[in-house]
Amino acid sequence: MSAALWSDPLLWVRAAIVFSILLFAPGMLEQFEAPKAAVVRTLGLGALAAAVASPRTSRRVRWQPLDLAVASWLAVEVLSTLFSVAPRLSLLGDTEQHEGLLTSFGLGGLYLAARWGAPDAERVRTTLHVAIAAAAAAGGYALLQATGLDPLRWSRTALYETGGAFMRPFGTLGHPNVLGVVSAATSTAALALAVRDVRRRWLMTLAAALLGTVTVLTLSRAAWLGTAAGVLVAGALGILLRPPDRSGGAAVPGPVPQVGRRAGLIIAALVTAVVLVVIARAGGMLRARFAELLVPGGGSARSRLEIWRTALACWRARPWLGHGPDTFALVFQRYQTPEYWQFEWATLPAHAHSIYLNALATRGVAGFAAGTALALALLAAAWSAWRSSAEARGLLPPLLGALVALAAAGGFGALGLGGTVLLVTTAAAVASLTAGGGSPERRAPVMAARRALLAGAIAAALALAWSAGDLAASRAAFRAMNEWSSLQSGASTSRAIEAADRAAAVRPLDDAIVQVRAETFIALARVSATPLATLAEAEHSARQAIRLEPLRPVNHQSLGNVLLARVRCGDVSALPGAEAAYARCLELSPCNALAMLQLADELMAQGRPRMALPLTQRAARLYPEAALAQALLGRTRLALGDRAGARQAFERAMTSDWHGEQAGPMLTRGLLDSLDVMDARSAGAGQSSRSR
Repeated sequence: MSAALWSDPLLWVRAAIVFSILLFAPGMLEQFEAPKAAVVRTLGLGALAAAVASPRTSRRVRWQPLDLAVASWLAVEVLSTLFSVAPRLSLLGDTEQHEGLLTSFGLGGLYLAARWGAPDAERVRTTLHVAIAAAAAAGGYALLQATGLDPLRWSRTALYETGGAFMRPFGTLGHPNVLGVVSAATSTAALALAVRDVRRRWLMTLAAALLGTVTVLTLSRAAWLGTAAGVLVAGALGILLRPPDRSGGAAVPGPVPQVGRRAGLIIAALVTAVVLVVIARAGGMLRARFAELLVPGGGSARSRLEIWRTALACWRARPWLGHGPDTFALVFQRYQTPEYWQFEWATLPAHAHSIYLNALATRGVAGFAAGTALALALLAAAWSAWRSSAEARGLLPPLLGALVALAAAGGFGALGLGGTVLLVTTAAAVASLTAGGGSPERRAPVMAARRALLAGAIAAALALAWSAGDLAASRAAFRAMNEWSSLQSGASTSRAIEAADRAAAVRPLDDAIVQVRAETFIALARVSATPLATLAEAEHSARQAIRLEPLRPVNHQSLGNVLLARVRCGDVSALPGAEAAYARCLELSPCNALAMLQLADELMAQGRPRMALPLTQRAARLYPEAALAQALLGRTRLALGDRAGARQAFERAMTSDWHGEQAGPMLTRGLLDSLDVMDARSAGAGQSSRSR
């Protein structure tokens, strides 16, 4: 690639937009966000280093309030990381989301590149076209998923079963809600562009129709609200503008050409046909999902309210700087309400399902204030762009419509890295359209200085090398999990060990990777000829994971599992350590019924029902409708001779939710039958005694 091409910052921005939407890599612990994070860090940090090293930066970019607001956000990110409850995690990002400080600086670099390299309306319009094309490609793949034509087979998909079973499509974004955010923003932008760009009207209208249909099929209520808000804003701005000219540039008076009208009518008919087909095939589900918008607490909204309550509790615990970037999943269980598991049994959200509450919980009041400053500065930049030129005014409807769609949808969900890159680069585009957004040398390459190119290349190479290590470790850990979970079908123990060792060797400071190694050796101990030696490896990794991240409950639970496995192998001296590990796990996750029941079940197996009783009582109190808790409480009471209490718990278990457990109902039914036999024998013995 020529130096001239490398020197255009918008090349980096457009590549980041495309890859953050389309890139995914099957066969890893996190198949979507991890590759996208690698792109953001590589291109963003490279662009940031090039900008810092370039002597032209300060001359080419006239700084605005929005730029200062972005800088203040990054300053809050640095402070929040320094004072984080888990600084390493906040710096590097968690395995699930990769939203740490490195990613934030990558996003900052992309913002600067978009500000630096888009000083005229035509280049902004081209970047918008690139984003819409990438989203349309993701939407096309989502349509294949919705119609059952996806060549790949996925696990952990989102199913909607009200009105008929339907797999909600997620395209290349990993989750239908995140796909909905991206399709809502880009469909709004495409629709606004179609109104003003006569030359590309049919293309933009088709893109808007495709992306709008995909938004509907995601069944994401947040995306629907975002689309409505974005279209409303874009439409209101469009009304204030004069009719467009043929070139798609500045607006000039005059009617829309007749050929444009005919094409518009044809396209409108096609769009209507597509919508009718969609409604006919998924009408029941769409009506049911839409009805949930009108019912407070309807559908998944109940669990989302509990997540929001937990986020507010997280914020109250550390109000000023929050717990640190990307720590929501780490601290969620400490502040979790028991009601959340009543709606979403045994799940752990990685995000607060609101970008505003997530910022409040992880960055505190400082982060919320910085976000507010960003919003106000963006409004000021939009007003300045509106007053600057007709070209800038013509692009504000798609840009601000997309931003409003992202902001509205983000209030009720997560943006994902695809949506966040769109948000950052679109905001930068608004700022670049203001008066004086660049120097008179509008189209000259701005990164041509050798020093800038070299600095950018070095930073990008370092970020890419680190990200490649992340991806390699994630892939090896995923392979290890597949091997040990398939041991019954003849999987190789040596391959599982090799993959687990490789993952931990590549990323020894990632507690999630190290914890996978511990779980691998726990599973292998069940089929090992020398289980205690295998468990020693598991214990080493479990303790290392705790040292790396002592606040993660599952790390302590993993150590407890290792020590319980040692007890099953005859090492009774490990039981106090197991109890201590589980006690710490429950201290960090006081509503974790599964941990309570797992320890209680092991105590029952060791013949210690009296020690197990408080745990089963606690789980049954927290989750009275959880059949697993009631069934184990019944077994505990039965072992202590309380047959009446056992019967009451068993009967309640039979009418409660088993959460997919297959063997539980049969076992509980058998225990109830045995109680009937015992009661009958007792009654017979009593009658016999009275007759004598």
